[in-house]
Amino acid sequence: MKKNWFVRRVVGLMIWMLVAAGLIFRFTVRDTYLRWSVIYYVTPLPALPILFLLAGLAVPPGLSWKRNDKAVVPRSRFSMGRLNLFFGLASLVWAMYSECGYRGQPTTSEDIRLVFWNVARVQAGTSRLAAPLLSWKSSVIALVEADEKYKLKLADWQAALPGYTVVPTRFGGLIAVDGTAAAHPDRLLSAGCYCQPFDLHVRDADFTLLLVDISSDLRCSKRPPLEALAKIAEEFADRPVVIAGDFNTPDDSVWFAPLRTHFREAFRDRGTGYAATWPLPLPVLTLDQVWVNELVDVSQCQHGWTIYSDHRPVVTDMSFRHRR
Repeated sequence: MKKNWFVRRVVGLMIWMLVAAGLIFRFTVRDTYLRWSVIYYVTPLPALPILFLLAGLAVPPGLSWKRNDKAVVPRSRFSMGRLNLFFGLASLVWAMYSECGYRGQPTTSEDIRLVFWNVARVQAGTSRLAAPLLSWKSSVIALVEADEKYKLKLADWQAALPGYTVVPTRFGGLIAVDGTAAAHPDRLLSAGCYCQPFDLHVRDADFTLLLVDISSDLRCSKRPPLEALAKIAEEFADRPVVIAGDFNTPDDSVWFAPLRTHFREAFRDRGTGYAATWPLPLPVLTLDQVWVNELVDVSQCQHGWTIYSDHRPVVTDMSFRHRR
């Protein structure tokens, strides 16, 4: 019993130390240093209430003793329980304030809807995945991990998305457009990280879409691929540009700084609802993102809910301007 009490006490203390370290990194260097970035990644704001809950459950009830035939519980147990409850509620309020958006505006007839989705290697099947994609009535569909066991079933996707022009990538992604699409050569951002630009014509709008898939390997810094992506995006600065992808990087990472110079993240700009996109059913990290430059006006951005992937789809309504 004493051994179990000691183990639970240590677990509770370790959770507190993890949260403290995560907060220190959040307010200082964030994920600047690769060796310590994992601490920052595993302590996002939406995860803090969960961690405090676990810490509260881990704290042992203490050793009771008899006094006047009544069981007495040590004061420390009561104090730690209240402390975990207080910080859990405080972090929940903080997370709700920071991670929930209410900035959407009414859409217009000029808006074009784009859906980005990591479809998790098509484990649910193309027909099931296509049903929600078609229900959103989007003009542009951008998918990553659209290949089943690393083999893209292009014919299945073309059959599942009738009326769309379907263009595949070599890294397992594809786009489906209710219009025309011209593909540029794909780019290797860094090991396991890819980007492919497409020039799209949808209705009366012309714009460039960069489809991105960045490796989830925590042993690799996110600095090289995100800096390379920012340089590629600059090549198309004379036109409206949309960047959609699974970045496998929280959107508040320091390595998005070069991209933020001329781009803004659509959900943080005009988002409605809860920001985090992974992992379902309890998402705590905003890994799936849509970025736009100053020639793109976002009306709304929402993150959908689904049972067909561990990633939430990103649904964005936007319109386009051109330089004069």
